[in-house]
Amino acid sequence: MVESQLIADAASEARVTLRLMLRAKQAKFRLGAASHLLKSRDTDRATESRADAEQTVSQEFQMQFEQVQAMSQEEIERGIDQFIRRERDEPFSDGAGI
Repeated sequence: MVESQLIADAASEARVTLRLMLRAKQAKFRLGAASHLLKSRDTDRATESRADAEQTVSQEFQMQFEQVQAMSQEEIERGIDQFIRRERDEPFSDGAGI
């Protein structure tokens, strides 16, 4: 927790420094600062996207888990049998109707 906060603080300070460098007199410093800021933004977006996807998968898993918990042993066994029969009949089908 503390380490995460230190990393977040350091990243904030780095962004402030890079923003200041956007006003530098030499073009190579401005270009380098802009490049680093854009890379950082892309990385942040990718991280957020992954976190959103993981949360969605986790929520779907939780819902499926709760459904299975609510089933009787007979219902679970019947579902497994149906799955096995379906896989034998259509082993390469992804369920998309292709």
